[in-house]
Amino acid sequence: MSFSYDYTDYGNTVDQGTLASSYTNALTTYFQFDGGASIAAYLAHVNGLTVDEALVLQTAIEKGEFSLSGLFGAAQSKVGAVYGDDITNPVPTLTVGDTVINLSAMFNFDDLDTATWETITKKTGTIYHTREFYSDSTDPEGYTDDWAAPQNEKPTAEAITWDVNEYDDYAVSKGEDVGETSNTIDLLTAAKAADPEGLALSVSFTETLPSYITYADGKLTINTDSTDLDYLKLDEQLTKSFTYQISDGVNTIDNTVNLTITGTADQFTGSTYVSASVTSGFNTTTWDGSFNFTLTAPAGAFDFAGTALVTVTGDIDNDHADNVNDEYVNVTLEGGSAVKLETWAFDTTGPNQEGSTDYSTDTASANFASVDKTVSVSYDSNTAGGTNGVDGLSLVGVDVTADYTYWL
Repeated sequence: MSFSYDYTDYGNTVDQGTLASSYTNALTTYFQFDGGASIAAYLAHVNGLTVDEALVLQTAIEKGEFSLSGLFGAAQSKVGAVYGDDITNPVPTLTVGDTVINLSAMFNFDDLDTATWETITKKTGTIYHTREFYSDSTDPEGYTDDWAAPQNEKPTAEAITWDVNEYDDYAVSKGEDVGETSNTIDLLTAAKAADPEGLALSVSFTETLPSYITYADGKLTINTDSTDLDYLKLDEQLTKSFTYQISDGVNTIDNTVNLTITGTADQFTGSTYVSASVTSGFNTTTWDGSFNFTLTAPAGAFDFAGTALVTVTGDIDNDHADNVNDEYVNVTLEGGSAVKLETWAFDTTGPNQEGSTDYSTDTASANFASVDKTVSVSYDSNTAGGTNGVDGLSLVGVDVTADYTYWL
């Protein structure tokens, strides 16, 4: 079935037109009679034509309703024959109606041959004429003897675009309805999969999936409330692609799912440490007062809660002997209970007995809670059994460690 051509078969012609015509006629005969349907099948196969289009091509070839072009190159010279790369080799084509078939897959560009002859005239002298042509072709492959019989065609499908939003916990916390936490697609329906012969289609999926996606019965399901998506910030997008197979029982094609997950607003926790105190400006009459401090946290943080180490230094007279006129200071943090701080002696004769002047420090721990970053501290001096407060204060302070919540 292979085509071959030797210009010596045509009388070693010395006329370019005759050589070109004889070569074209030989190739036309090969397509029309020697190759027949097999050549049409091969050309349809390598050029991606359908069976129906191949049958049209076959009919046209058998009737001779086609044309050939780009089959050879030519050159002239006064100094000798011109060979190889010096001749421009056009792309060989076969044209049937509006269909142009590239013959490059059939012709082997390594099997180029040339014919050269001389003409001598008084006017021009010796002229060397060179004709370059394809001397051989590749045997058709990739078809069967029953190529024109109805063949099973591959299924068709469109790539799937799957866009989902991360489950919006923040919106839910405000009472908004954001739908279900799962989102499911059918891999056949979403791809608009179809089979030309109407055969039943099936799906196979073997890719490794992330923790928030599951596959079952031809469907993918995503858990948009998965904690593995909590790192997504507001409007930040995560993209992933998955490949799966669609089969009609004869042919199988690959199809793609392009997934985009858009972050919403997730709840996170953080912690902060603050040391705050007041050391001057005390009301020397009542020794009562208050001050505020601000916790360091992201914008929008709330629900601050933690522990505070409360410290008071002052002249707090207390012997605990008779529990009369014993002095102490109540310190209250916003959202916490009052902490009673008092210094006292282990006997009634020491420097801490009532009426003495002794600056000492007392500390105590307490829990507290605040809805915002600003935390208030109030202090109130008292005397058991009397109305007078302590004699003096030089420090009221807190060391706060707090956890907080914020949306990102």
